[in-house]
Amino acid sequence: MVIPSLQLPEVVRNHLEMAGWQPGQILLSIDTDVSLEGRPAREWLVVTGDSLSVVAEVEGVSGVRQVPWDAVCQVRASAGVGGGTLQVKSGGDWVDLRFGNTFS
Repeated sequence: MVIPSLQLPEVVRNHLEMAGWQPGQILLSIDTDVSLEGRPAREWLVVTGDSLSVVAEVEGVSGVRQVPWDAVCQVRASAGVGGGTLQVKSGGDWVDLRFGNTFS
């Protein structure tokens, strides 16, 4: 199932488009209210057939972290009290993509 890009906030779509994303490719999008640093911040995990991207929902600040699927060799998630992390292994290193347990 492909999720319409219209469900993403406009600022998130704009950041993704500046990073080379093409509308209509979204397979999954989910937001959180905690940044990787543990600060209150709205971020979106956007999964397409080509990549995983995390985008900060902040006007004027491009905060796109993107990992192409062909560079991913493993995926793992860890959960804790009040938070958790989604990580991908790329180029021999684990890359943190997402943090938080509160989803809307």
